[in-house]
Amino acid sequence: MKKNKMMRVASFVLVAVLLSTSVISGTFAKYTTQDGASDVARVAKWGVELQVVGNLYGDTYKDTIVKEDDAGLTVQSVDKTADLVAPGTKNDEGFTFSLKGKPEVAGTITTTMKIQNVFLKAGTYGLMIPVDSGLITEANYDEFSDLYYKDGSNYVKATAWATGREWYTLEDYVVVSDDYYPVVYKLAGSTTATGADTADSLKVAADAIAEKLGLTAGAAAADTSITYTSATPMAFVANTDLATVIKLDGETLTWAWAYEGSGAGDAAAENDKADTILGLVKNTTEGTVVKMSGSDYVAVVEYTDFCVNTQFSLDITVTQVD
Repeated sequence: MKKNKMMRVASFVLVAVLLSTSVISGTFAKYTTQDGASDVARVAKWGVELQVVGNLYGDTYKDTIVKEDDAGLTVQSVDKTADLVAPGTKNDEGFTFSLKGKPEVAGTITTTMKIQNVFLKAGTYGLMIPVDSGLITEANYDEFSDLYYKDGSNYVKATAWATGREWYTLEDYVVVSDDYYPVVYKLAGSTTATGADTADSLKVAADAIAEKLGLTAGAAAADTSITYTSATPMAFVANTDLATVIKLDGETLTWAWAYEGSGAGDAAAENDKADTILGLVKNTTEGTVVKMSGSDYVAVVEYTDFCVNTQFSLDITVTQVD
């Protein structure tokens, strides 16, 4: 009996507790507690300003300026090897390229650069012109000087009359004392570089650009062009001031081919004659441009003895990363 009484009390207490809990919970439900904070979000700025614009050999380059809104962009110049350069031609305006901005996100910069320049290697050159058949006979042979005949692929200087030979004369003779790069390039802006016609000034300028972009020059191709690349893209963290880190802001590349050789006397005349050889080497039907090899002359070899093409191409891609 006592046990049953205790059970009833315990049950009542439990019910009372449950009722109390319900009441209290109901009471709490009438209060409103608010914990708040004000926050405003915006899209992070891309902030990259990349531009290659202008004209180097006669064609307008792709002009793209992208600011803040694109997470990946590519700007490139155009390979232009078909337009003509010649003595007395130049481009003082050139083209300008920039990479700047302060992106609020991380990214990478991938760059490829390719160059090629006009040259004539040091050596002795001339134009071997055939003499009309029948013009030279045994009777009048002694009246001619510096005659050549062809023996295989060699042009050999004649020392005596011989029948059955095709005769040649050597014109536009010139001794080029140093490698000759007549198209002299100049890079101006936050990066400066220039050179002379006795060295490849375009490579000097390209090397300066490559240093800023972390590029390495590859081996020269068969056509003597050089391509600069990087094993890995250049990375930057958020809020990097690209103009400060990379320092390519308003770089301008120009070029000039002097109408008359630099210097005075023989030096100037040598350059003028070298220009003539470069102008004839692929554009003459009169004869064959040759270079001295030992005591004979042989036909010049493109990209070994000379190159008549020049180009500068730049391809820059900037991409946001996670």
